[in-house]
Amino acid sequence: MQPGALEVEAVQPSIRRVAGLPTVGIIGGGQLGRMLALAGHTMGIRSIVLDPDPASPAAQVVPIALTGSLAELASLRELARLSDLVTFENEWVDPALVRALEIEGYSVWPSSQTLGYIQDKFHQRRHLQQAGLPVPRFRAVDRLDQLADWQQWPLVLKTRRQGYDGHGVRIVPTAAQLAAAWEELAGQPLIVEAFVPFERELAVMVARSASGEVRSFPVVETRQQQHVCHTVIAPAPVSAAVHERAAAIAVAAIEAIAGVGIFGVELFVEPDGTVTINELAPRPHNSGHYTIDACDVSQFEQHLRAVLGWPLAAATMHSPAAVMVNILAQTTTEQAQPDLAAALALPGVKVHWYGKHAARPGRKLGHLTAVAADWQIALERALSARQVLGV
Repeated sequence: MQPGALEVEAVQPSIRRVAGLPTVGIIGGGQLGRMLALAGHTMGIRSIVLDPDPASPAAQVVPIALTGSLAELASLRELARLSDLVTFENEWVDPALVRALEIEGYSVWPSSQTLGYIQDKFHQRRHLQQAGLPVPRFRAVDRLDQLADWQQWPLVLKTRRQGYDGHGVRIVPTAAQLAAAWEELAGQPLIVEAFVPFERELAVMVARSASGEVRSFPVVETRQQQHVCHTVIAPAPVSAAVHERAAAIAVAAIEAIAGVGIFGVELFVEPDGTVTINELAPRPHNSGHYTIDACDVSQFEQHLRAVLGWPLAAATMHSPAAVMVNILAQTTTEQAQPDLAAALALPGVKVHWYGKHAARPGRKLGHLTAVAADWQIALERALSARQVLGV
């Protein structure tokens, strides 16, 4: 099976509620796996992590960490053998390998079918469009001359797979600049999309269980720096109508792909209130980190509830407003030394450090969240905390 191919007959994973104190296998040992394991720990869930790095962020907080490739069935099978259920913190596992585990009877969520819908951006766009959901105009392209008739500028040229945080994406202002952008991304399957003249970028975390129960967290605004999420404002300072529209589209998108677990739905909103889907992420997402400190349930606990078949919690905020700021390294050092005391001296601020020792510009070392009576105060506190934190 080609990675991401949708033509292959899907295997229906077993739907069952896991009883007792389960063991959950996590594919990937980055910061999302770390926070997923920590959320499970409070409920008595034992987590096992598989990652090529024996000192990965998640490996530091779990009782068992397997060292192995995420691209080899033998490693994935060993993780599944030791677990009651397997899930992801990284969506770039070949769906064919996940399907092999499903055929062998292992419970894996999200399913290989859902991963296939999402991993390839063309398949993702096409599936959402067929479900009647708003997506930008798009086209799969293999050759530059296939864009000779494209009239809508700017356009967005993307790799169909593996692009994230601005990697594999080029915004092309005019036809005269298309050839240069094409050369930068050539040699891999590409998709072209119409540029959406958005006013804001929004996101919604949506949880769906195998039984079909759905809960969505508040709509948030995300602000980027150099194509990387830098700030998240919760709830988003937009009208009630936009909130309602964005939440409804996000839920419909996850239902359309039969998602099980937590999903990040990235959206554009235009000045007239039009909401369009940007991309989907089949895992905990940067835009949902604020939920740890500002909601009745975190995105990580909600994900575990969903994949284990447990009841989903009300995804409501217990603080009027929250702002999350990513701690993106500004310098290169082998041992980052954040000034935690200075950041924590500010009211309503929580710091989450990911256990990454070495820093390089742009690397995500952690995040901090500030809660307050309104988002402007929370934003001021969060940015001040980030400044005094250093690194």
